Amino acid sequence: MDAICREVQEAAERKKNIHISWYGGEPLLAKDAVWDLSKQFLKSCETFGAYYSATIITNGYLIDDETVENFLKYKIVKVQITIDGPPDIHNKRRKLKNDSKPTFDVILKNVKKFLMPE
Repeated sequence: MDAICREVQEAAERKKNIHISWYGGEPLLAKDAVWDLSKQFLKSCETFGAYYSATIITNGYLIDDETVENFLKYKIVKVQITIDGPPDIHNKRRKLKNDSKPTFDVILKNVKKFLMPE
């Protein structure tokens, strides 16, 4: 983590635009690491006047209101949520590691957290 922070700081010092993509496995299983690193990246970019943004690719299951707030706080400007088709297909393929309950409806409910009220 320290090496990554040094890389971002060096790029920020050169006034490079910094864009981070969080992906692989399920990045929201390590929310604290995502938030801690994001905070450090933002600090480096603010210090040196570099532009910062981030995206995340997630299965969407672990999104809650606090997570949505942190996406905004840490400039995660794009969220890609992966779904494996309609509910019947998705729920056959995308089961939790230690639980067989369906995940489609939970993920869809979490996607709706990003919609603006009318």
